[in-house]
Amino acid sequence: MKIGCSTVIIRRTRLSQGKRIIKIKEAGANAVEINLRTYRDVYTLNLPKVKKQLAGFDYVSIHAPYFNTNYTKNPDKIINQLAKICFYLKADGIVFHGHLLNDKLKMLLKKSNMPILIENMDLKQTESITAEQMLEIKIKQICNMHGSTIIEWVLLKIWLLLLEIK
Repeated sequence: MKIGCSTVIIRRTRLSQGKRIIKIKEAGANAVEINLRTYRDVYTLNLPKVKKQLAGFDYVSIHAPYFNTNYTKNPDKIINQLAKICFYLKADGIVFHGHLLNDKLKMLLKKSNMPILIENMDLKQTESITAEQMLEIKIKQICNMHGSTIIEWVLLKIWLLLLEIK
């Protein structure tokens, strides 16, 4: 069983991604999602340090940017950087929100060979990705909110961890 959570749940602590990963590991998790909320997070991630801190996890996913993001400005550059991160960290998957996948991004993802995960594919989303496009991109798994079909949540441990940080 894989038990873990996303680094986004302790984002407001202002800890670095690496320190968040350590806290999640200390809580007993064997799975983690590195949440790269913004483009800035993608370009400031300390890859060698984070890779070292991922030792011992059975499952690692990356969450692609989704905050103030629409992937229309320099999509090639951001996808190349995400692929670099994904392959360098040997991630099991990289999560994208379905409604952010414009045609250009879908084409780039297809070429990237990253293990793509799609989440937030609910009826509230008016724009998204079709089943045919998912097959073309070779989507690894469709997730609901925050990858919960992949990473089982143990909220009690996380709340205890958050209390410790305060």
